[in-house]
Amino acid sequence: MAIERFSSRREALGDVLTKRLTGASRYLRIAGYFRSSLLEVVGEALEGVDEIRVVCNGDLDPHDVKVARAARDGQEALARTLVSSWQSTEDGLDLLLARERYRRLHDLLASGRMKVRVVPRDADNVFVHGKAGVIEHADGRNYSFVGSVNDSATAFRHAYEILWGDDDTGAADWVRDEFEHFWMQGIDLPDAVVKHVAAMASRIEYRSIEAARDAAGDVAPDAVLAERPIYKGGQILRPWQKRFVQTCVEDHKLHGKARYLIADDVGLGTTLSMAAAALVLSLLDDKPILILAPATLIWQWQEELEDKLGIPAAVWSTQKKCWLDGEHRPLTQRGDPELVAKCPWRIGIMSTGLIVKGDDEGERGALA
Repeated sequence: MAIERFSSRREALGDVLTKRLTGASRYLRIAGYFRSSLLEVVGEALEGVDEIRVVCNGDLDPHDVKVARAARDGQEALARTLVSSWQSTEDGLDLLLARERYRRLHDLLASGRMKVRVVPRDADNVFVHGKAGVIEHADGRNYSFVGSVNDSATAFRHAYEILWGDDDTGAADWVRDEFEHFWMQGIDLPDAVVKHVAAMASRIEYRSIEAARDAAGDVAPDAVLAERPIYKGGQILRPWQKRFVQTCVEDHKLHGKARYLIADDVGLGTTLSMAAAALVLSLLDDKPILILAPATLIWQWQEELEDKLGIPAAVWSTQKKCWLDGEHRPLTQRGDPELVAKCPWRIGIMSTGLIVKGDDEGERGALA
């Protein structure tokens, strides 16, 4: 039996777990929160591990967990909580630089080799703060560890971390029992979170708007929307919404314009479908986007575009005969009906009772 003690004050800890994970068959880990940086430091060593199980916190309410187990909508609610929690700690640049990290994490989750469960808050508001793990090998060797060590680059480089390691079977059994206790309390990571990780991993950085437009046929709607407020809140595009956006993109690439009527039932995400298409199309060229909506919904859609996707849109006011911003302030001269065809912003919204023509047939794309 050999007990090892490690301190970041005395030595670099980056290779401590990596070396011991080489050739391992199973890895059990009690972590802190589910983050995109989960296991990033030892990620390379996990490629050969057959089974990885991680249990962590998720800021989940027990009532939400009960709902999630009974309904699909509940699963989406849990996903929104988890994504919102982890992305609140990362800004856009961090997310872009972490693309490879997201790819590795998604590959592990999608392969089925890595299982993650999140522990909800119970009546006593228990927070899983202790960090520990067990590394198992096929020949029966075990290595367990406990301490403050976190599997993230920031923790290893900038925080004071300590870790005690032990190859004793009894020590491994003790840590394994702690792990299984919380594993039984946790719930599986919702599929929507795995899909969101995939969206973050598929983003591409272009050096110019021209390069992005040349690649428009390969656009991934999820990747385009990954940093928008609605995605950071955990809501992602559903399959039919993705198909609508992709169809708009393909028509634009073939014909230089896209004109579609959305006639989905209430509750199927019509507004998000339209807004996502408007966002993607606005990136493809310099032409404006016209959204035609029922008069009773134009202000609601303007608000949702801003709140959910961070997209400013102007609304044509039939009373004031001018374009208005989100605060109902005029963007053009009042009382001039000719300005209806000259929206000052890239995206304009007006009532379906009005028809607008540009100077030529292909001047304005339209979504309704």
